Amino acid sequence: MRMRAIRDRTPPLDTHKRTEEHLAMGPDGPGSSPQLFPTEGDPRGMSRGRSLAESIVNRSLSWRLFLHTLIAATGVPAALHAQCGLQWQPGQLPGADAKVNESVAWDPDGPGPATPVVVFGGAFRAIGSLPASGVASYDPQTQQWSALGVGVDGEVHDLVVMPNGELVVGGTFSSAGGVPAACIAAWNGTAWRALGPGLSGGSPGVRALAVAPNGSLVVGGTFTQAGGAPAAKLARWDGLAWSPIGGGITGTVEALAHLQDGSLVVGGTFSLAGNVAVNQIARWDGAAWSSLGGGVELFLSQANVNSLLVLPNGLLVAAGVFSHAGTTPVGNIAAWDGSTWATMAYGLIGPVLDLELDASGAPLATSSISSGSSVMRWDGVGWTSLGPLGNQRLSCVTALANGDLVVGGEFTSFGTSPARVSAFGLARWDGAAWATMVPGAIPFLQAPTHLVPLPSGDLSAMRGLQPGGVIGPVEVAQWDGTSWQSLQAGLPSFFLRPCLVALTNGDLALSGGLISGTRILRWSGAAWAPIPGSSSGSPTAMTATASGGLVVATTAGVLRWDGASWTPLTSVSVGTVSRLMELPNGDIVAAGTFTSFGGVPAANIARFDGSQWHALGAGVNGPVVDLAALPNGDLVVCGTFTSAGGVPVSDVARWDGSAWSAFGSGMSPTWLASLQNGEVLAVGTATINGVPAAGRLARGDGTNWTLVDGLNGPATFVTVGPSGVAYVAGTFTNAGGRGSAYIASLASNCPARAVSYGTGCAGSAGVLALAPTTLPWIGGRSDSLVTGLAANAAVFGCVGLAAVATPLSTFHPAAGAGCTVLATPIAAIWLSPLAGAATMGFGIPNDPSLVATVLREQILQAEFGAGGGIALG
Repeated sequence: MRMRAIRDRTPPLDTHKRTEEHLAMGPDGPGSSPQLFPTEGDPRGMSRGRSLAESIVNRSLSWRLFLHTLIAATGVPAALHAQCGLQWQPGQLPGADAKVNESVAWDPDGPGPATPVVVFGGAFRAIGSLPASGVASYDPQTQQWSALGVGVDGEVHDLVVMPNGELVVGGTFSSAGGVPAACIAAWNGTAWRALGPGLSGGSPGVRALAVAPNGSLVVGGTFTQAGGAPAAKLARWDGLAWSPIGGGITGTVEALAHLQDGSLVVGGTFSLAGNVAVNQIARWDGAAWSSLGGGVELFLSQANVNSLLVLPNGLLVAAGVFSHAGTTPVGNIAAWDGSTWATMAYGLIGPVLDLELDASGAPLATSSISSGSSVMRWDGVGWTSLGPLGNQRLSCVTALANGDLVVGGEFTSFGTSPARVSAFGLARWDGAAWATMVPGAIPFLQAPTHLVPLPSGDLSAMRGLQPGGVIGPVEVAQWDGTSWQSLQAGLPSFFLRPCLVALTNGDLALSGGLISGTRILRWSGAAWAPIPGSSSGSPTAMTATASGGLVVATTAGVLRWDGASWTPLTSVSVGTVSRLMELPNGDIVAAGTFTSFGGVPAANIARFDGSQWHALGAGVNGPVVDLAALPNGDLVVCGTFTSAGGVPVSDVARWDGSAWSAFGSGMSPTWLASLQNGEVLAVGTATINGVPAAGRLARGDGTNWTLVDGLNGPATFVTVGPSGVAYVAGTFTNAGGRGSAYIASLASNCPARAVSYGTGCAGSAGVLALAPTTLPWIGGRSDSLVTGLAANAAVFGCVGLAAVATPLSTFHPAAGAGCTVLATPIAAIWLSPLAGAATMGFGIPNDPSLVATVLREQILQAEFGAGGGIALG
């Protein structure tokens, strides 16, 4: 007998051995979610699916009572239930989850032993997998990242190191490290502190910081008060109190610098400094304001100064967006010698956001050039690009003592095609090449449009057409648990309505190829190759079947592939099939936009029972875009419709095999995924307080939709893998406070587990094997695949609760040597093998008393010999 404990679920504080199977625990006590989502979503409770007792062969009342009594007796205290909850899983993010605005080199203890670091500030909340709110430090030697406490509750725009070694950050935030701090705070290496009452008034924010020669701090931005007193966009902190500077300015301060004579230069977007007319730049000598040669201008548009830099020779360099400095034509950057403006080799093509000195004292500028955003170096005669050719702007650059450079910005990749590298807002130059600063991998430079979990636990991703697209290139990649591998070998250049599915053996099938004879492709580990005979019509939808084949809808009809040949299931339909699905009983459902199917009137949805097509009642009165089969066999459909079978619905409906019903309201999904507890996960447009919001993730129990929060950007696709883990794709970069670019997964923090134990007995067809296909959540199902079965055998699946180790020969002398019963069987399920395999499954009641129940499954095979003898294994 093959004995295995198929699943081992252990809740927090449980001390059961790990050779057991537990039912799921809910996060909020009895009746709450056991896995990814709530369990109370099945309004009809146990009547919706088969209970344990209802799924066994012997259905006597005594068996049912005995089984329920044992389940209740082995449950854990309800107090443990609240320890479970929904949880976003760690993801991959090669950089920051939002823009990086500024960077500065900082040695926390000056000449002390601490390693100098680079501190970055911005709008981010995570660097890779590290939670870091608005500010984080990078050690160039170890390449390790660290958070500065809990950071700030907003965005950091500038950073500066004070003479006493403290790091000051300015931006738009109200607290730092939990300490109230209005737009400005100081970090001493271990704790945050406020700088008095900080900045306020207007739309308060700090955009620029500078340390004066006397050690005081000058601050510029968008505030109108400093320390509670009037201060128009410009103020000074002397270590004890705030004071205004020269009556302030009328616009926004973006940059500050001190000349060698100690005077202050202010840059930004403004026309008055004090009462003096200026153009985006002005000088304060401690007593009065003055213009710098007429300032800077931009023809027919608003000029601004983003950055200021004083060179070792005393020249002032101003950069930003302007065409003229004084009357001199310049390109976004110019030098001021104290009396006149001069061009720097006719400037730079694009806006300049930051100016710094490299290790040799040469000016560096971050600028947009014709092929991307780059760091430019001035050699005294002209500009040279050092890269990294970011796809979006570079906001800051900092030079390290060894000559390396680090940059921050809003880019998501750098380099030139086809060798572009994914890097989110952070990159490092080692003197020869640019590289990412945060480990992490994503399959494509942009978000996937489709995710396919594989039976092995791996994940495949496809980037194809965006919603509404018809034809275009396709990328496919696969995650093996460690890295992404490109699956591009053999792919045609363009696809028409691509669709990716996983076959039962783990191979992938991709439909939509445009080259004649390659409408359906198959990946078997090395390259894509056409499935012979698949060129009839243009594919519009595809699904894999449990038998290892495919069903494909094309413009020429619906075809089934059994692994060797194609068989038509219908001729051309009236309309378009957008989704296909095989139900647990083997029926095929086709949905889309049509009025008849296979010669049968059917409103946008139809079912094939193996011999003919059937309508699903009166169908729905609009296009169907996706389908999800619930564990109990019900079907949930979504699209653009208001009626299902004559019942008023709101874009989502349920078919229970005989009638339609509404499936909640307030959600208009574009993708659905069935959960093992009978609920549905959906991506689409949610109506929140009467306002539609696209790209939302929600779970539905048939009555209500509940938003699943935690993503910092729109979700565009959702699916659920065999283990019950949900995978979401979209244009987000953070899931649940952790970096997760474009792909995120959601699971329970006390998930179902499966552990095999015991030694399988061998029959004439080989060693019996038992493997889980779904994990046992309350309100859902438990399913396992049995393989290695003999053709002439009677097969039983046994379910038990108590562990034993009894030789099978104790029960029958025909038992094989070494075959052992490892669990006391209390129920038996008759299995029907097909080609040496069978599925063992049963429904689990939506009953919180089942939480943490231990189940043990085992298989008994009785082979019948030619003379009528029996061999047990």
